[in-house]
Amino acid sequence: MFKKLVIYLIIIAISGCSVFNKQSNFGIDDKDKTNTEFLRSSNITNNSFYIQKAEVEVDTEVEKNSFLASVKFCKPDSFLISIRTKTGIEGVRIFMTKDTVLINDRINRKLYFGSGNDIKKKFGYSFKLLPVLFGAFVLNNDKLNEIKNCEEEVYKVSSKIEDYSLKYSIDCRSDRLTSLEIYSELETKPVLISFYETKKYEHVYYYSRVLLNDLKGFNSLKIRIKKIEAPYEEFIEFVPGKNYERVRIR
Repeated sequence: MFKKLVIYLIIIAISGCSVFNKQSNFGIDDKDKTNTEFLRSSNITNNSFYIQKAEVEVDTEVEKNSFLASVKFCKPDSFLISIRTKTGIEGVRIFMTKDTVLINDRINRKLYFGSGNDIKKKFGYSFKLLPVLFGAFVLNNDKLNEIKNCEEEVYKVSSKIEDYSLKYSIDCRSDRLTSLEIYSELETKPVLISFYETKKYEHVYYYSRVLLNDLKGFNSLKIRIKKIEAPYEEFIEFVPGKNYERVRIR
């Protein structure tokens, strides 16, 4: 079961299941450059949000699986993730911050716990990547206020988080992400995330379909957002399973 928990955690952490961005205020006639401050101001983690229902399909070399997921995010860094069967039965609940990870394994009645460093060592991904994988635009060079040189209708922008290199592709006309490549020194291929189908909830825009390719251990991973709430006004509460066996993530 723990191997499945690892897979589920990676799936949800990477997918996040959605990307929220405000709509661009720039016109489409003069698009030789765009302002990076606008891109950063529209990051999903500027707001708390609640993905009430997402459908996830996973294709590996061995099998194909599908399940339901929900994700709550409360500023500045708290995530609560629920993974359920198609019939709605919850199997796993995950609470994550930059310092803490708690996982209720409801099937085996175990409570897994660890730190952000434990997660990176065990799964190969840093907690700091989560906002990026939700579609947040991270730029290391604060002096670079404009992106120029639109080529083939796409801006190319590079950035870095810890030991991960990020390469964004941004549509020149709409100022929306089309894809993100994440490079790691430990992997030969980058993880490719593609974003599709911009939709709107209240004043928040989001991508309702996300596709991941070349993720370690997977042929592909597909996410479809069915129901969301943003901004989200409530708080996250994680209740450890009563009398669950406590297991350290190592």
